[in-house]
Amino acid sequence: MIFICGMNIIEPVDESKKYLATKKAMDVVGISSDEQVLIKWSQTGYISMFGI
Repeated sequence: MIFICGMNIIEPVDESKKYLATKKAMDVVGISSDEQVLIKWSQTGYISMFGI
């Protein structure tokens, strides 16, 4: 399904697949679960501050 917003075409993104791939990659390189939580919080803060 494609959503049309004004003149832009927005295709849906399956965030769950991206999240699981990222989590798996962090596991592979040895980042602990606690560190992964801190990384996610940092990302969330950055996105909130800069409106990305």
